[in-house]
Amino acid sequence: MTVNKTRNIVRTPVLILICSLTLVIFSPTIIAAGIGSLCDGTEGLTTGQWASYSTDAGFMGMKTKVMGRYAIVATEDNHYWMEIESAMPVGDSGMIIKILIPGWPYTNETVKRSLMQMPRMEGMDAMPPIEMPPSSVQGENVSDPLQMACEEFEKGVVETSRESVTVEAGTFSATRIPVRQLGKDVWVSTDVPFGIVKMVDEDGYGVVLTAYGNDAVPAITEMPQVLPGSGEQ
Repeated sequence: MTVNKTRNIVRTPVLILICSLTLVIFSPTIIAAGIGSLCDGTEGLTTGQWASYSTDAGFMGMKTKVMGRYAIVATEDNHYWMEIESAMPVGDSGMIIKILIPGWPYTNETVKRSLMQMPRMEGMDAMPPIEMPPSSVQGENVSDPLQMACEEFEKGVVETSRESVTVEAGTFSATRIPVRQLGKDVWVSTDVPFGIVKMVDEDGYGVVLTAYGNDAVPAITEMPQVLPGSGEQ
């Protein structure tokens, strides 16, 4: 498999986080479909893995693109440091959220630490990262749809199919799962980091994998300023 190592800053709306780590007993069906390891958390995370996504968003009545890049940049005490970069498709930098998580997917309650790096403003010095209470960072991310897709698949109440899906990052054999909670079809595959290849809703808005690789390095390296209530819980 050819790995796309183009390092686009991918983006999702600002403050993209929080997913679900729900323990489920998986049926032989879900395992046979090749996505069991994604759903039960045994697929694992590897330092350096990253994936970039293009997300459709509405802005002032118009459809635009926001980009998000997810990357595993380090490990600490059996947890993983994940950086999520988000920005509009203009400018040179975006916001970076860095969280210490136990695995993928995860819940807000399992986030051990949370840092934020604001975008650098033109003509101004870069601000140092800030450490915030883990519960303060919330929003939509690609882990939530993965968890919901796994739940729908396990219930066996939606019609799924194995399909060849072509996106900007390449062509993948993926399992399409209608996720009723979101009103979206989600395509998942163990061939890409974090599992999500594509999502599309009834109005044509969606999320598409644009690039991925295994050479991520930390973007936040400075010692953070600590806000009250931050740090290890």
